[in-house]
Amino acid sequence: EQVFDKPRGNIITADGVVIARTVPAKPGDRFKYQREYPAGELFAHITGYFTLANGASQVERVFNDTLSGKGIPLRNLGDLVGRTDPTGDVYLTIRADYQRLAAKLLGKREGSIVMMDPRSGAILAMYSWPTYDPNLIATHNSKEATKQLEKLLADKRKPLLANAYQERYMPGSTFKLITTSTALKTGVASPETLFAEEKEYLPPQTTDPIENYGGKS
Repeated sequence: EQVFDKPRGNIITADGVVIARTVPAKPGDRFKYQREYPAGELFAHITGYFTLANGASQVERVFNDTLSGKGIPLRNLGDLVGRTDPTGDVYLTIRADYQRLAAKLLGKREGSIVMMDPRSGAILAMYSWPTYDPNLIATHNSKEATKQLEKLLADKRKPLLANAYQERYMPGSTFKLITTSTALKTGVASPETLFAEEKEYLPPQTTDPIENYGGKS
């Protein structure tokens, strides 16, 4: 519990927006600091949460050593005797403006929008809905935090899971676009080509057919 009496680094987007920070706790709190998520649910599946009674998740968990200062080496004697804030900040490739756009475009439809820079593979936006507000779990009121977490866990829509990378989706329908465009480009098929309705396909030199889901045509 003593970690809540110490500062913790920020989580910052590529365009300079702080999406997780530690602020002084309110008067009467038993700890000195409170973890806070200014954007609420917008970055929840990226930052995750850092809590008193329910552990940590996502970036808060993966980069805990940096945020808490454990993984930052001392560079000189001055660091040893004069560094008042030994924590480290974590900078993301995510852009806050693109993230807000993704949230606006997806709205309240269940799913995800991911934007990537194809030159580097950097993730520029990654928003999923349904989502949640990590501030409700980060509260130092353990009873209330656990209540909120249990409510989220009981939700059949699984708001705690990021659809973009924590759920599994079969790629079949996505690849229909790729194979069709390739067939059209190479002349294997044309806009007038008709295909028979099949329940399975047996690739050459194999004995194990590829079947449609549920045996459907």
